[in-house]
Amino acid sequence: MSEQPMYQALLEDSITNNTNRQVDFQQDFLSDMKSVLRTFQLMKDINAINTKRIIKLSKDDINYSKSIASFSFDSEYLALNCSENSIVLRKFSNGESIELTKHDNEVTTLAFGHKKYCLASASDDGKLKFWNDAVKNNHPNQEIEAHESGIKCLAISSKDTYLATGSSDMTAKVWNIKDFTQKIIVEDTSDICAVIFSIDEANIIIGTTEAKIVVWNIEHKKMLYQLNGHENEIKSFSIANNEMGNLLASSSEYEIKIWNLDKIKLQFSFNDYENQFSNVSFCPKGKYLATGSIIKSQITIWNVEDSGIEAIIEDHSESIDMVIFSPDGKYLLGIDYNEMILQTIYCKERKILVSCTKKINSLCLDSTKDILATASEDMTINIKKFSDTDNTESATFKFNRPVKAICFANTFEMKDSLAYGLGDGSVFIKNLSNPPSSNSDKLIKNFGSPIYALAFSWDDTMLAITYNQSNNIIINFIRENTQKELSGHLEVVTCLAFTYDSKFLLSGSNDKSIIMWDISKFNIHIKFKEHTDWVNSLAVSRSGIGASGSSDQKIIIWNLNHFRKEFIFYGHTGKITTVNFTECSKYLASGAFDKTIHIWNIVEKRLEFIVHGHSDNVVSVLFTHDGSKFISGSDDKTVRIWDFNQNVGYKNIIELYHEKTRVDDCLVSLCKRFSVMRKGDSFVPNLFKGKANFDLRNYSPQEWSCLFDDKSILILKSLNTNRIVLINPQTGEITESTTEEYRGKNENYLANFPQLFEPGYQNMFNHRNLIAWLKQNTLSNISVNSLNCAVGLSRFTGVHIAAYKGCHLVLEKLLEKPIVYLQTDNYGFSPLRYSLERQNQQCTDQLLKYINFLSENPQSNIFIASLHSVRKDFCLLLRNSSSQLQDFFSSCLHSYSDQIQSIEPREQLPTLSILSTWTVSIDDFSKAKVIPNKTNSPGQGNTQNSIINNEMNRNKLPVLLKFSRIPIDINSFEILNSLIQNVNEDIYRTEFIQYIIKFNWEKMKYYIFLLSILQLINVILLYLAIVTFSNQNMIINSIVIVITILFWLFEAIQLIADSGSYQKDEWNVLDFFRVLSTLSYFISLYFITDMPEACTWFVMGTNLVRGASAFRFFEGTRYYIRLLVVSIKETTNFLCIFIYSVIAFGILRISVEKLDFSFNQFFVLPFAFTAGVIDADESINPVRGLTVIIAITVNIVVMLNMIISILSDSFDEFQYKADIYNYKEMTMVIYESMCIKKIFASVDANEGYLHICINALDDPVLNWKGKVLDTRDCIEDLSDKVRTQLQRIENNFNAKSKEMQEQMEEIQCLLKKMKET
Repeated sequence: MSEQPMYQALLEDSITNNTNRQVDFQQDFLSDMKSVLRTFQLMKDINAINTKRIIKLSKDDINYSKSIASFSFDSEYLALNCSENSIVLRKFSNGESIELTKHDNEVTTLAFGHKKYCLASASDDGKLKFWNDAVKNNHPNQEIEAHESGIKCLAISSKDTYLATGSSDMTAKVWNIKDFTQKIIVEDTSDICAVIFSIDEANIIIGTTEAKIVVWNIEHKKMLYQLNGHENEIKSFSIANNEMGNLLASSSEYEIKIWNLDKIKLQFSFNDYENQFSNVSFCPKGKYLATGSIIKSQITIWNVEDSGIEAIIEDHSESIDMVIFSPDGKYLLGIDYNEMILQTIYCKERKILVSCTKKINSLCLDSTKDILATASEDMTINIKKFSDTDNTESATFKFNRPVKAICFANTFEMKDSLAYGLGDGSVFIKNLSNPPSSNSDKLIKNFGSPIYALAFSWDDTMLAITYNQSNNIIINFIRENTQKELSGHLEVVTCLAFTYDSKFLLSGSNDKSIIMWDISKFNIHIKFKEHTDWVNSLAVSRSGIGASGSSDQKIIIWNLNHFRKEFIFYGHTGKITTVNFTECSKYLASGAFDKTIHIWNIVEKRLEFIVHGHSDNVVSVLFTHDGSKFISGSDDKTVRIWDFNQNVGYKNIIELYHEKTRVDDCLVSLCKRFSVMRKGDSFVPNLFKGKANFDLRNYSPQEWSCLFDDKSILILKSLNTNRIVLINPQTGEITESTTEEYRGKNENYLANFPQLFEPGYQNMFNHRNLIAWLKQNTLSNISVNSLNCAVGLSRFTGVHIAAYKGCHLVLEKLLEKPIVYLQTDNYGFSPLRYSLERQNQQCTDQLLKYINFLSENPQSNIFIASLHSVRKDFCLLLRNSSSQLQDFFSSCLHSYSDQIQSIEPREQLPTLSILSTWTVSIDDFSKAKVIPNKTNSPGQGNTQNSIINNEMNRNKLPVLLKFSRIPIDINSFEILNSLIQNVNEDIYRTEFIQYIIKFNWEKMKYYIFLLSILQLINVILLYLAIVTFSNQNMIINSIVIVITILFWLFEAIQLIADSGSYQKDEWNVLDFFRVLSTLSYFISLYFITDMPEACTWFVMGTNLVRGASAFRFFEGTRYYIRLLVVSIKETTNFLCIFIYSVIAFGILRISVEKLDFSFNQFFVLPFAFTAGVIDADESINPVRGLTVIIAITVNIVVMLNMIISILSDSFDEFQYKADIYNYKEMTMVIYESMCIKKIFASVDANEGYLHICINALDDPVLNWKGKVLDTRDCIEDLSDKVRTQLQRIENNFNAKSKEMQEQMEEIQCLLKKMKET
């Protein structure tokens, strides 16, 4: 019976791209996170192996006999000790093996050279073999008896100058490889177990069985120093150079140590007496150190800089005998007794498309992006049909000069046209539809010097050309075959790019500038001078974004719609040679002389990932049409194609292991609480928590199929009968049924493991570390680097997970090592969203604190990207009460405080606007264009004093520019509603929030004004209806009813928009009762002619009070309206006591004077008495007099003084919170007006960056500086006079001191003579 596979998703496959799905975010992203975490918990005992990135070779496959191996210098070959004392070289690319001449005895050690394929091997009989080129010749060039006893270790120096051997005869020898003469012999008192050369070849380092590490100078043949600290014999060495200096790693049985050889001190030490270390191995750049575990069967990767564990790799089933990094850093090899496991550290290319004999100069794709053209120094152009990457057929055109530049035409009419420029200065246009043998290429012109760059306009009417020894650009009009020159650069033009409308041409030059040319006028439109070195590459996107790469290692993103710099990407460590956008403009690829490709996310303003693979400078990078792949060309003579998304097409490359046994399938319930593994002939249950209380051993996979239904009930179906077994995994309850009776819904999905376990282009060690900690359900000891990794298709980073789980102590590590980008997941949410939704306040505080810390370096990519990531969480942040919010909102607004300019503003200041670019320009606010001046460019630092003092034109004002660093929808109802509901009122003090409110106020002020006028008109009409016409004029009454219905509609809209905040606003409560009572009152007039006074009073009173809200439109009266409301609130408790005292004296008066009980006697007259209306005569009796005295004392003297004191305190507090009350009142008015505006017009979204221009003298920081300039000038003049006078006094004092000193010396000489006589 064939086995039936089980298919069930570990994670919902429907989550692919959030932008293409309509989801309930509140539930979807949180449930998705919960699903991912539960999946990892279910797989805590399961190890996933990616067969594409991890290659397992058993002892039977390669027949190795001992765990001895060495990589060749280029990582192409691996030398192994195989059976019968043989040495085999295995080539990685094709699995080819080369067997070398055997030793007579057991091989004990071997090593490749560092510059060529030289190889040394030694055996336990003391013999040494050496091959000058082991790949070409399998017979050794040298074979000598090096030692009297067995050789235990050997090493070759970094330049292949020396060879060192260590033996059990207690000697170490250094041999000159050129002639194999002995350079130095070191004798010791114990066996030599390890040898290694210093990086500069000057010293030999020796490790002994007596736990000594001794450093000898080779040239002078003397011991320099000894390193002590190990307890047992030295087993291995590894050496590297990084930013910390020259480092030596050493291992003994239970210890590993890292020594700083420059400072001759111990850098790091670790011991584990429950484990044994096999050896140590540095990666090439010294960033990581790998150690093998003999007892725990695992490889540990250490971060050298942090001295902490970066990752633990548990792919081996036996003790680790050896672990080594390849010289190029691409591989990590682990060897145990039964197998060798080779791990690919970096993601490999999909395929090498083209291999040339010389370096590649240029790449280009045609307009359909189906054809790839490659230009090379080998004087060829290779044309390859790109749509079929597995097709090896291609056309090659040969020339008599190197091809320097190529460029495809863009339109359908010229789709087969390819322009190319040669090293002799010739420029041709080739029609690819013609046979390769035809000589029909159209010559444009021979410029007599190598061509630098070519670019077709997007309408193919022009071809732009630049060449060596010329600073000009040649524009060739293709149809007319005529040329024009563009002059403006001071040095050679190196790169060109047309905008998509063909109206502008961008050019970059060695003069460090970029010029944007207006093609219609053939003049300079604008010149950018932001780069500090040669501009090497330009790219333009369809959305109007440009990018430039330079030798200054910076990529500048330009907003070509607004003609200004947008932001800068930093990251490359070599000069940048190429930049290219995806069709959607979201991503940018860059290549550089650091041999890497960087992929940047333009939307998120951050580095997406780094691609390693080329062994030489990257000269060109292109994206395919759909952006799913990218192509790169390099000086290593190869063109490679890479998958952009490494999760695509990886369905069948993940192997699962449980307790070292292969898992055939893994079935997971939809709730992610239960799983079932199929291992061979049995099913094994697994629970999210606890142990399974049911047994599946009686159900064989050969007889039963297994799946979960939509309610996570485990269903076992017999393959031979109609029998069905239902198992509740939570309770263990088992019931039986048949296929006819069962009506449950089966949920079967194809498993997609790479979502969770494929790191893609992320750091493999960091990614594996994150997964390991997620399986253990703890992030307590995770490395900071691992927090930057993402898992699953939803792209949850370690920071997202920590925020969701409430691990605030983990987030504290971000401040210790601020290298982590806060990223958005595929839902567009930052980690802050998860801490806010889960109400993990400490995590929210830590994340905000981290952003505030990053803001100290506002130009850094980490800060820009991290702040940008929270844009969709902004509204939720407004409702939070974090103490970090004020600093956060302050960091959201940037001010050019060192750049004050004088302009004639277009509008009255302050002026606020919303633009798609975050870079603010003075031209956006000035009536006349401001001529750029180096002295007042952003960041150059022009003093405020000189600008303001030199201002002679009365129409000009000194202005200060500010802009928001985060894009938000300024007109959003949600932002205003969040501001109203915010419990941390101090955010109203921040400039950013104030400007958001001011901007909305300016946009809504006419609606607010009309609403205020409508309120006053309503009061006037009420007065006319009730007082003037005594409710008898039905026309006026009807008008009042219409206006009241309109007000009712306004209130209904606000109530529907947000019922929660509606009830919290006292004006809304008043409006509710006002509208209800007024409408009822005037409708009743149609049936009742004489309305009760109380009803009339209530209706008129509520409308008069609400009418006062019209004064909120005016800044001066708004202040007092809020003060009145606050005063009433503050005196509420006092008024309760006061009213009680009034009533008490009323009752006392009624009782004494035996008056009739009435409202007037009970409350009105006592209240009037309190107000000063006192009716007393001479006949008043003592009891009445005592009542009057007490009433005056309590209600007038005590109570009035109390209320004065309370109102005084309230006023003081109000003064302190004046800004808060003012802007909060404005926010509520704006929100109310927006709700009303929705009836008559739509409120459009207006997402962008807030740009602000204010009078420099009104800025809170510069305010005082601007108004005391004259005083400062006077003080400076006075200071000069004082300094001059002080200098004169000091000179006189020095002269007198010198004179006195001379006199003292004369007196001392006289005294000396007197003593002698």
